[in-house]
Order: sequence, then C-alpha cells, then structure tokens
Amino acid sequence: MKELDLYKNLIKRYLFYLLIFSCVFGLMNLIFNHSPLFSLLHSISYYLYGYTVALVTLNYYLFNLSISSGISRNGLYRVKLYSLSTITFFINIFIFSINLFSYILNNKQTDSIYMNLYFGFFNNNIINFISMFIIGFITIFFIMILFNTLGTFLSLFNVLGKIITFFVIYAMIHIGLISFSIYYFVFGFKNINLQPTFDLITGLNTSTAGGGNTGNPISIAITLILFTCLLLFINYKLTKKFQIRK
Repeated sequence: MKELDLYKNLIKRYLFYLLIFSCVFGLMNLIFNHSPLFSLLHSISYYLYGYTVALVTLNYYLFNLSISSGISRNGLYRVKLYSLSTITFFINIFIFSINLFSYILNNKQTDSIYMNLYFGFFNNNIINFISMFIIGFITIFFIMILFNTLGTFLSLFNVLGKIITFFVIYAMIHIGLISFSIYYFVFGFKNINLQPTFDLITGLNTSTAGGGNTGNPISIAITLILFTCLLLFINYKLTKKFQIRK
C-alpha cells in the first residue's frame, strides 16, 4: 500500500511538471516563433522528452520519500520501475500520436527517426505502426533507465564527487569518440571491419544506405532490450546502496 501511494505521488508530480512545461513551452513558441502546428508539436515532444530525462535523473527526492514512508530498497526499486514505465508510456503515446497524424495529414512527411530508418520493413502499414509504437516504448524506456541509473550512481557521492564523476564520464565518452574518429579518418571504416557488427546491432545495412532499403526494427529492439536488462541490474544494485547527499 505504501508503494502504491508513493507511485501515485510520483506520477502526479511528474505529469503535473510535464503539463506545465508543455503549456509554457508551447505558448512561448506559438507567440514568439509563430511555428506551424506540426513543427510546434514536434518541438514540444523533443523538449518534453529531454525535460523528462532530466527529471528522472534526480533521485534524492525519491529516496527521501521512500525513507519517510518506510519503504524498503526493493520496494523503492519497484516504484521506480513502475513510475518510469508509466511516464514512458505517456510520452510514447504523445510522440506516436504526433507522428501518426503528421504522417496522415502532412503527406507522409514527419521528423520521426523510426519512419526514416525502419518504417516500411513490414508489408502492412498497420504492423509498421504497431512496430513503431513498440520500438518507441523500448527506446524511451531504455533512455529513462540509462539516465535514472546515472542519477542513482551520482547520488552515491557528495557534491564534489558528483562533479568529478560527471566530468570523468563526460571525458571518457568524448575521448572514445575522438579516438574512433581519428582511427576512422586515418585507416578507414572497412579496415576495422565494424560494418557487420553495426548492421547486426542496429538492423541497418550501411552498404545499401540510400538505396531505398529499410532497416530491420527487430534487431534494434533486441539490442535495446539486452542493454535495458543490463541497466536494470545495475540500477537495482545501485538502489540498494546508501545515497549520501542531494
């Protein structure tokens, strides 16, 4: 019962914040930029997505609530999963609806990454849209878990530790990307033989890119599910640790 009350509390807060953010951002764009409807809706969905990711990264408030409610760490972990799943569902519904109406009413023109890369893999449009909804949910949930896990990890440190850890992670990612870029430009992509691996992970065939071929969404779905399971395990272990400071 305590877990259910905490879950309801979180969902109400998240949805309230997201509603306020969407209304303010939408009105500002409508007044100052005079954006067309579909462009405005796509902008709202992108910024709403980013705002939600930032929101779920903050964990200290949730830890305090769980402690004051007498909820165990296992219970807290379940509440986090239920909350992230619910928020993911609402955001996915919002983004999917925008892309669907944009596809129908805007001459099949849309900014959807899925439609540009994977739509059309199945012969039936209904199945393509169902696949888009499922892949959208999996992708958003993966990103939510990724940043929530990062936020949970950072909450193990004090303020100085958070800053140092954040910059170390940031530097490692950029050093890796820079190293790969240098290797690519010096030796070429084919010499490191990454194309088969890339094709397998993403479902995209780089050798036929631009030839009217669509990627296989099943491959990217399996990849994201595997990474999500790994993150769920890491998140569980981190959740049981002691968070020391906001």
